Amino acid sequence: VHDPQVALRQAAATLIVSVAIAALGVEADIGAFRDETREASPQLIEGFVAGLHRVYYFGAAAAAGAALLSLTRQRAQKAARQEWET
Repeated sequence: VHDPQVALRQAAATLIVSVAIAALGVEADIGAFRDETREASPQLIEGFVAGLHRVYYFGAAAAAGAALLSLTRQRAQKAARQEWET
């Protein structure tokens, strides 16, 4: 990945998924999903799905927070412009 922001998001998502898997007491071996010779345990799959849910909710909360900050900043800039013009 050449874009540092994308790499940071991927690293954060991987960390969240790994923590969710480890919270179930399972080794966070995500490589088991890519290796066709190994079978992923049900606990690993459950932790992976739980981690993906957390990543989704975290991303949704971050997007909502960014939208809220954007709206409040626009209102503040508009109020400052109106005050300056007066």
